[in-house]
Amino acid sequence: MHYGDFSKLCENVTGRVGLCARRGRNSVPRRPFGSAAVFDFRAICALTLFILAGCASVGKKMSTLPTATSNTSHPTEAVVLFRMVADEDGIGVPAPLTPSPRGKWSFRTEVASEQGSSSGYRTVIAGRLDPASANAGWGFLTLPPGNYRFAYSALRTKFSMADAVQSMLGRGRSTPYRVEIPPGASVLYIGTFGVSCQRAGKWFGYTLHECTSIEVRNEDEAARNITSAQLAGFAPMQVDLAAPASGQTGGVR
Repeated sequence: MHYGDFSKLCENVTGRVGLCARRGRNSVPRRPFGSAAVFDFRAICALTLFILAGCASVGKKMSTLPTATSNTSHPTEAVVLFRMVADEDGIGVPAPLTPSPRGKWSFRTEVASEQGSSSGYRTVIAGRLDPASANAGWGFLTLPPGNYRFAYSALRTKFSMADAVQSMLGRGRSTPYRVEIPPGASVLYIGTFGVSCQRAGKWFGYTLHECTSIEVRNEDEAARNITSAQLAGFAPMQVDLAAPASGQTGGVR
């Protein structure tokens, strides 16, 4: 759930809790449910919204292009370029990284840093360069040099593949891939992720889709065309395909 959705939910539920509290006082004296419950829920909402706002700020930075640099400069962040191609029962999923329109089945990018104290996955909506490339599955993230793990997640989706993770409410996470961003990189193409899925045979545990395989392909020529057209102000593109991180789950699962 994103910041805006949770904010609306808090407003709605807080209003209902307050209404119930007032009705409780009017109909049943000494009912152990009142303003304290409203206050507690508001406090929980405030704390949760604060945390979500921080996460949203970091995620927005990842999906925003850095200031364009010349070939002679030393960039501190790289544009990590990638593509996702997904199909369900043999039919291609248009714009798989784009969550609009609301309710559309789409994928989120999961990123975990392998350095520092923060080793958990962060869910990010990939940045878009232009509508045409986004519809073809191209996306990017802005990240500093270092070692990372990339995976994909989707609501109501089970990932039946090696090292995949299932979580509550049917949000699964795919096999993780390792990505290394070298110092000085400006644009880094990490590959085209091909995901094969099928409609779930039965609705169980909030699952409507099942993805059974993922692979990384090299489409560096297409990536160079995207870079030339959309990232002309950046240094030449480098290629370093993501590699499966099997057996290296550590603390970032």
